Amino acid sequence: MKLRRPNLEALYREVDNYIPKKESLQPPRIGISANRKDGLSCIAETYVQAVLKAGGAPILVPAITDIEALTAIVNGLDGLVMSGGGDINPLYMQEEPIPALQDVDTYRDEYDLILLRLATNRQLPVMGICRGHQILNVAFGGGVYQDIHTQHGQKLLKHSQTLPREQASHSVTLNEIPSKLRTILDGEKELLVNSFHHQAIKEPA
Repeated sequence: MKLRRPNLEALYREVDNYIPKKESLQPPRIGISANRKDGLSCIAETYVQAVLKAGGAPILVPAITDIEALTAIVNGLDGLVMSGGGDINPLYMQEEPIPALQDVDTYRDEYDLILLRLATNRQLPVMGICRGHQILNVAFGGGVYQDIHTQHGQKLLKHSQTLPREQASHSVTLNEIPSKLRTILDGEKELLVNSFHHQAIKEPA
């Protein structure tokens, strides 16, 4: 994160002297879905920094359900990242809540589903992380475990790590099927990941 010395004159001079690239050479505008916390539309700084490091211009999409406003926002995007957050309301999967379900925010679910529908209708590239990955699956007809510890039959790893987010807590193994992900990762078979979830994909869409 770049932090300049506090100097108003120097700051304005830098801004006024900046010459933007041609439209075709400008960084892609990547929307990031907002989380909701204490009445705020907010996002972890790591999402913003990841988009910047990947060469994009991050745009935080506020958590609203106004279709007209979200349409106007999505029309100006080149891609979308669906961020993490709380549990998904099981009513969207035609299920009743189980006791192990944690806090849900139906407003956030509605916002995410509208945003996703608008983005995919425009055929924007979309990437889901954590809850974002799960809501993508639900949006296209898949299912999610409301709580893997009570609904999954096999022995599980610890998925709510106490380590800092920047540290990996377990490994995942990619299957042998050729994929874009394996190409990007130069054929790596095993990845180290962090893990903060108790819900997970049940039936892939």
